[in-house]
Amino acid sequence: MKQIIMAALLISFSWGIRAQQLQIRGKVIDLSDKSPLEFANITLQTADSAFITGTTTDSKGLFRIEKVKAGDYQVSVSSIGYKTSVVSVLGLSQPIDLGTISLASSSISLDEVTVNASAIRNTADRKITFPTSEQKAASSNGINLLNALMLPRLEVDPIRNSVSLPNEGTIQFCINGIKVELSDIRGLSPQEVIRVEYHDNPGLRYGNASVVLDYIVRRETSGGSVNLDLSNSPTTSFGDDQVSTKFNHKKSEFGLQYAVRYRNPYHIWTEGVETFRFESGETMERTSEGLPRGMSETAHNLSLNYNLVDNDHYYFNATLRYFLSDEDKGGGKNLYTNNNPEDKTYAWNPNSNSTKRPSLDLYYQRSLPHKQTLILNMVGTYIHTNANQMYQEWKNDILLSDILSNVDGDKYSIIGEGIYERQFEAGRLGGGLKHTQSWTDNTYSGTVGGRTKMKQSETYLYTEFSGRVKKLNYTAGIGVSRSWFKQEGEEDYQYYTFRPKVSLQYNFTDNMYFRVNGSVNNVSPSLSELSAIEQYIDTLQIRRGNPYLKPYKSYDMQANYLYKKGIFTGDLNFYYSNSPDQIMEEVIRENNKFIRITDNQKGWQKLSGDLTLRVGPIIKRIISLSVTGGVNRYISEGNSYSHTYNNWYYRASVMAMYKKFMAMFQIQSSYNTFVGELLHGGENIHMFMFRYNQGKFAVGAGLMMPFSSQYKRVEENRNAYAPSRTNMYANDFSRMLMLTFSWNFDFGRKFKEANKKLWNSDEDSGIMR
Repeated sequence: MKQIIMAALLISFSWGIRAQQLQIRGKVIDLSDKSPLEFANITLQTADSAFITGTTTDSKGLFRIEKVKAGDYQVSVSSIGYKTSVVSVLGLSQPIDLGTISLASSSISLDEVTVNASAIRNTADRKITFPTSEQKAASSNGINLLNALMLPRLEVDPIRNSVSLPNEGTIQFCINGIKVELSDIRGLSPQEVIRVEYHDNPGLRYGNASVVLDYIVRRETSGGSVNLDLSNSPTTSFGDDQVSTKFNHKKSEFGLQYAVRYRNPYHIWTEGVETFRFESGETMERTSEGLPRGMSETAHNLSLNYNLVDNDHYYFNATLRYFLSDEDKGGGKNLYTNNNPEDKTYAWNPNSNSTKRPSLDLYYQRSLPHKQTLILNMVGTYIHTNANQMYQEWKNDILLSDILSNVDGDKYSIIGEGIYERQFEAGRLGGGLKHTQSWTDNTYSGTVGGRTKMKQSETYLYTEFSGRVKKLNYTAGIGVSRSWFKQEGEEDYQYYTFRPKVSLQYNFTDNMYFRVNGSVNNVSPSLSELSAIEQYIDTLQIRRGNPYLKPYKSYDMQANYLYKKGIFTGDLNFYYSNSPDQIMEEVIRENNKFIRITDNQKGWQKLSGDLTLRVGPIIKRIISLSVTGGVNRYISEGNSYSHTYNNWYYRASVMAMYKKFMAMFQIQSSYNTFVGELLHGGENIHMFMFRYNQGKFAVGAGLMMPFSSQYKRVEENRNAYAPSRTNMYANDFSRMLMLTFSWNFDFGRKFKEANKKLWNSDEDSGIMR
């Protein structure tokens, strides 16, 4: 009997071994430089090539296929720009490690690779999008490509070459992990782009950036490249032009880029109504009728770059930049009170501003043993600003008032940062220290004079860990910041802030997840707000700085649910932000004058939600559509006021791509913001765009607001003492025709670019305007 039982147990154990679910794992690297390949496609097939399941590699190039039954298989490993490798696994009966699989670069160029669907993969902090061959063929630069991808929350304007967020948050642009300027993204050839990583939940190292867009590119040519991108209007003086070139020699690369932007519309004016309630109880309502005028705005951006790279050990980069801008705005208007509209006063209010900003950026990255990386970055910046504003009131050729305000300012700043990162089997650990120090000297002259000398510093220490447990991705970080400010003649202050951040994402399937994240951020007052100076706005209003402002905390939370099935994608978001003691404007009355001053108010809250639906490509893979609808609710609590405001908005776009042709239509309603007592109206616009891309060059045409003869922006102040509403009109932007031309020329490069992972800059001049 015992022998029978033993035999039965042995048979059961044998069948259990055969029926058990096994594991296949391995690592994928680039054959040329041995670097791990992230997001390589791993497909498990039967011995006769029938599909079973699939996965992708992680940031370390590792992959794992679970729940595999015993048998004979093929493992196919592929990635865009590489030759596919197939590994045979015969007689699988126990877990197996395939070791390191090396992929060789494909001899087929990227523009010959066909991707049938734009793949989107989601992690705890980003969406990874792989552009299709159709999207690349229909785009002429990195901005156009971003427009074709239709990523949520982004407002991409291909006519004005801009990318923004509807909530006025900041976007950080990167190429292979390097923070770059938007002009660098514009200079990218779409065929260079392997994928775009959309960080809609950036980590602590990105500071206060709302979104990070990282273009992952691959270049294996030798010699260099030249890129020319022109966008100009034949109907209005309006354009964006840039040229960039790169050359390499052995481990070195030299780059030069120049961009110019100009806006010179001929017909701009404002109309508004202001009410003034004086301390005596008297009320005056004043209407302004703006007279059409021109304006001038020109900006030049020049950069010279050098980098030295040893792919296995280090990367050094030095960039010298020079930014120059000139603006001439303002104009004339007629003023009259509502109780006597015939008694008009003419107001002349021109203003000009010029900025010169050279900077030097030094960067060093070192690869250390055991998957460690050390990054050092230092940026020095000098900003010279000259601003002039005049306000005159005339009646019957008699000068009633003459107010002049001139500011001449100099600012010097140093930004230093160090980052350490290490990869573990369980996840990624990172930490850093960043210090910013600035010195500002501004001289005010005119009707009211003065001089402000200010010193400001901020130190930020942080650490962060990201990992994964089964279907749960998590990121946890903690930071501490110290803010210090000193103005000559005033007491200094220092302020410490504890800045935690956590993010959790649960992946129900590969096409559905739910994510929630929260953070605490520190917001310091700007130098212009801290200036102990007064400036006249007009005969009744004065703007006053406040050297007693304190930094405040912002508590932010976001929940995101995404579902994708076939050509359909739904993306639902909810946001909540609460900022006690937020710095906002208020109006006080002194001696029949209305003083506009910023102060730490009681608090500000914003609740918002939006839903984005995307469909495509449909109709023979030509048409893609995206529609977004949302609502914002603002709660603004001041020391002497309380306001709420609701704003409903929508955005929609439809794009058709056929071979090398692209046609697009976009429309959006106003996304309005409300902070303090001030309502800023967004743009209510629509536009058409058409482009033909023939390999190295592309030509296109766009029409802005073809169905409207009026471009209008609204601004409203709901203060109890001095409420106002102003409409700004710029009809030159209606039915504005834009013509575009792009030319990308490569003369062969073998230099494989390494890229820095950090970027710092200073653009705050510190003057009050």
